[in-house]
Amino acid sequence: MFTARDANGAVIATGDGVQRSDGSIVIKDTAVRIGDLMPTGVSLADGGKLVLWFAGDDRSTGLFAGRDTGGGEPVELRGLGRFNRPPFDIGFYYGRFEFDEPGGTHVVLWVYVGPASGVALSAPVSTGHGTLRWSAHPELRIAWISGVPAQETSKVTGVATDAAGAVVADTKDR
Repeated sequence: MFTARDANGAVIATGDGVQRSDGSIVIKDTAVRIGDLMPTGVSLADGGKLVLWFAGDDRSTGLFAGRDTGGGEPVELRGLGRFNRPPFDIGFYYGRFEFDEPGGTHVVLWVYVGPASGVALSAPVSTGHGTLRWSAHPELRIAWISGVPAQETSKVTGVATDAAGAVVADTKDR
């Protein structure tokens, strides 16, 4: 039970349970997975493969990263951002996310929303890359690049291109 008191100590309100107000916490309390689990195929330093998913409700959702060990539901590693449904921002946003891979390299992710035909990341050194579309809102894409040495992760850049190959968004703008 919670009790609110005024400056003189008089009770002005009480509550019987925990009421959460932070949007990210509320999403986790009531969230259901929205769309498909998104496997990257990238191995993580702590074991398993990096997977991504969205969970939320009909108004907002969180993007989560986890470890898939092949034993059922993935283990959540961390939340990567909160999005409106449908997402309406355009461009690359929420910055860069990194995860440790075996051998001291990193996988780097960027989130893009918009009408681009393609999204790609590049780095001076890498071993693989890919793009995932959120099945519930295909205009939201997550681009990843793997095998990036730790000292090179700040050099990862990305572009979104239209059907003619013209750049419509760039991670350098972030």
